[in-house]
Amino acid sequence: MYKRFFTTQLKFDNKVVRQLGIQRPSLTQKATALLTEIGEFSNEEGSVKYWKKRKKQNLQAALFEYIDMWKFAVSMAHDVGITAKDVKRAKVIHYPTMQDQLMALSYLVSMVAQYPAKKHEHMMSVFGLLKGIQAHCSFTDKKIYDAWFLKHEENVKRLKEQVMAA
Repeated sequence: MYKRFFTTQLKFDNKVVRQLGIQRPSLTQKATALLTEIGEFSNEEGSVKYWKKRKKQNLQAALFEYIDMWKFAVSMAHDVGITAKDVKRAKVIHYPTMQDQLMALSYLVSMVAQYPAKKHEHMMSVFGLLKGIQAHCSFTDKKIYDAWFLKHEENVKRLKEQVMAA
């Protein structure tokens, strides 16, 4: 599963740079995008909205935001020298609450961008935390795999539309 994720994301990242004629995004830019996706995920997942009496949870939408988090994480992993095999070996990090899970994830994503000396170690923890979110949400590997490629198709379509509009 992870090998296919890495292959498709790297090809897509290269295609974006080539077709849009932009510079390759920095690790900090990718980390910022991943932090944005964490917020979007938490909005759909719903448990962090402690102030709402009726928390509206949309796990299908949350799954696609989860995939977006993975896509940026895989892109960042490539930049720091982490392979699909490394990610497969990443140990699940599971906090008792989703709030704690997302807070730790946000912190470590920031650490990857801010402290290059430990970026490999921090990035491996990012993957462990993403695996922990999978457990919190009971997303199966098959659901993740299928959603990855649906999202990939959507991203390819968006890129094509953006290139055509330019």
